[in-house]
Formats: sequence, C-alpha cells, structure tokens
Amino acid sequence: MITSEKNKRAIKAIHNLINRLKGIYKRFKCMHIWKQYQDEEEVYCFLHTPIKIFEKGFVLNDWRTVYVGVRKHWITPEEVLSYCEYGYIECTEEMFTGLYLLPTFSEEEFVKLLRKIYPNSIWDDIDKEIIEREIDINKCYYQFWEVKKLSEIIASNKDKKDKLYEVDMIHSEFDFPIEWHSFIYYMPAEEGEKTGINALYNRLIKYANNISQQLIETKIITLSQQH
Repeated sequence: MITSEKNKRAIKAIHNLINRLKGIYKRFKCMHIWKQYQDEEEVYCFLHTPIKIFEKGFVLNDWRTVYVGVRKHWITPEEVLSYCEYGYIECTEEMFTGLYLLPTFSEEEFVKLLRKIYPNSIWDDIDKEIIEREIDINKCYYQFWEVKKLSEIIASNKDKKDKLYEVDMIHSEFDFPIEWHSFIYYMPAEEGEKTGINALYNRLIKYANNISQQLIETKIITLSQQH
C-alpha cells in the first residue's frame, strides 16, 4: 500500500517534471529569437536581445560575471542555461546538469546552486557591493556587463545624441562610475578635451573598445574554437 508520504513525493516529482517540460518548451520557442503574440497575450522569448559580445564569437569564462548579472537582473537563470546550451558561457557538466535540474528558474535557486558548486567568499563580497552600492567598475565581473550594455547602445539605429542619452539612463545601474564621465553629456569636459556630440560619442566608442580589450587580455572572454 502506498503511504501518504510516498503520494506526496510522487505528486511533487510529477509537478517538477511538468515545470521542466514547460521550461524546455519555452527554450524551444526562443531558439530563433523572436516575439510572438498568442491569445491576445504578449509572449516574449528570453533571448529576444542577443548579447553583442557573443555575436562576435566570444565565450564568457567567468561565473562571477554570471552571478553579478543574475543578482543585478541583467540576465535570468533561464537565459544562463540557454547560453550554456549554445556554448556562449563556459559551463562544466556538473553546473550544466545542476542548472537543467533546478526546481524553478528563480534567482534564489540559481544562487544556491552556484554557491554549492563553486564555494567561495567572493559571492558574499559581491552581494555586499551590490546592496551597499559600492560597485567598482574596474572589476572584470562588472566590466563584461558595461561592455554588453554600451555595445547594444552603440549598435542601435538611433542617432548619436539619443545614444548618449541612453548611456546616461544606465549610468546609475553601475553606481555612476567616474570612468564614464568623459562621455556623459552633462558632465563638464576636462581641460583640453573636445566638446560636442561627436567628441562625446567618439570617447564612448573608445572606452567600450578599451574595456573589451581588457576582457580579452584577462581571458574573461575568449574566442570560441568554432571561430
């Protein structure tokens, strides 16, 4: 005779399986990176905005960077799994299996898994930085995300003035780094610096390129073997 406890475990297992199948279905819909409308409700794919660095053939090799992205809500745990599946994030078999078997794609479950597989005091340090708004933009695990966001703005079809406005809009997400001041439109120019939209925009591009090069030199990102 099946006990009530066994019944509960069986029901929970079925429930987790259903959630897993739903997750697989969502990822299948997102393979072609589209938006679709169904039953008058908007259904958006998780990967509707590809990361420009990945489009250039680079792979992310740093889980501190992934952790920051999830904590800052710049990437979801489900997106992390999708990027691992496509080889955009370097992922061990243990981590990939853990991600795939998460009971839910919540931030809490992701953090619990990452801390279990990669025990390190750095996770507490990063949480403290984010909570206390003491982000150091020169740390590599923040640099990836600033390049990601700045690259998207640079690649957009908007004019230079609107792009610079957008840069200012995300300025606060990195706790107003002084390193950005040379291309924030309302900041006073340094002595001898050129002024005007073109000068600001050129400094923005130069900064994004320099940070991208730093990520390559520190091997936070590496070219995929397929390129």
